[in-house]
Amino acid sequence: AGSQRKKRRIETLTGPVFAGHDLGLPPWPTVEGWLKNPQPPQAITPLSSIDPERKFPDLPVLNNYTDDPGAHFWDLFPTHELPLKISSDVDSGYLSQLLEKHRDALPARIISMGNRTLKNLRSGADLNAAQSLPGGTFKNATSAHKNGRQFTDTLASWVAKGYVSGPFLTPPFPDLRINRLMVVEQRTKVRPILDLSYPDSDCINSRLQEVTLRKVVMSSAAEVGFSIKDIGPSAILCKMDWKDAFKTIPIDLNSLRLQGFSWLGRIFIENRLIFGSAKSVSDFDDFAEVVARLAAAEANFPFRWTHRTLDDLPATGSPSSNI
Repeated sequence: AGSQRKKRRIETLTGPVFAGHDLGLPPWPTVEGWLKNPQPPQAITPLSSIDPERKFPDLPVLNNYTDDPGAHFWDLFPTHELPLKISSDVDSGYLSQLLEKHRDALPARIISMGNRTLKNLRSGADLNAAQSLPGGTFKNATSAHKNGRQFTDTLASWVAKGYVSGPFLTPPFPDLRINRLMVVEQRTKVRPILDLSYPDSDCINSRLQEVTLRKVVMSSAAEVGFSIKDIGPSAILCKMDWKDAFKTIPIDLNSLRLQGFSWLGRIFIENRLIFGSAKSVSDFDDFAEVVARLAAAEANFPFRWTHRTLDDLPATGSPSSNI
C-alpha cells in the first residue's frame, strides 16, 4: 500500500497532470527502478582535501587549527569591535514605507510579520527566553578543527564585514557563553554552526523552545510544477538567493553574550542571526516573506507563482508578467 501511494505521488509529477508539457522529468518506470535498486551515492571529495580560492590569501595556512598561532597570524587577521548600537544593511525606513503602502492588500499575518521584522531590524532579534542561563565554555566539535583552514577564511570575512566581533584575548562580557562550534561540509563551502543545543542538559535552544516559536512553512517542487502547468508551455522560471541570508538581521545588544565562541585561542561574538539557534529560522523567515510579498505587490506580480523556501526564491511567470 505504501509503495502504491508513493507511486501515485510521483506519477502526479511524471504522468497525466503535466500531459503535453515536457518538464524534463523521468518516466515512472525509471523512477521505480531507482527506488527498487538504489545506487550508492557518488563520492564527493571532502573540502578538507582541496584548496578552494580563499578570501584572505595572506593569512598563513596552519599545520593545525587547535593551538593559538601567535601574534604574527593575528596581526594579519581583521578585527571588529563590539557594536554599540544596532545596525543592518537593510533600509528599515523604506521597508516600513512599502509595508504601509500595501497594507490594505496584505493578509493580517503578513502585517504582523512585517512589524516583527521592523522591530528586529531596529532593535535586534532577541534571545530573551535564554537570558537566565549562566555563562560557560564548551569545547568545539572535531568537525571545526578538521575544516579549520576553510572556517578560518570564512571567519575572517565575517569579521571584516562586521557580522562577527573579535578577536578578543579575554571575554568582553563577565557572563559570556562560549558555545560549541561545529562545521558542516558542503559542496563548495563550509557551513559554520554554533551548537546552541549543547549541552543537552540545559541549553539555549531548550529555553527558546519553551516559548512558542512560529512554525515555518516552505514551498515544494510539486507546487512549482503546478504553477508551470497553470501558466502553460511558455512559462519562464527564475531563482533568487539571499547572500549571507541570516546576517541581514542583527541581534539585540543584551543577547550578544549568548552568541560567543572561541577559535585558535581567541574569543569571538556573533552579531547577527546564526545557524544553530532555534529562533533564527522564524526570525529570518518573517523578513524574507515580507520582502517577497512586497516585491510581488510592487511589480503587480501574482504571488501564487512565487515558491520561497527560506532564503531561496524560485518563481514562475508568463512572458507578459513582470517576472
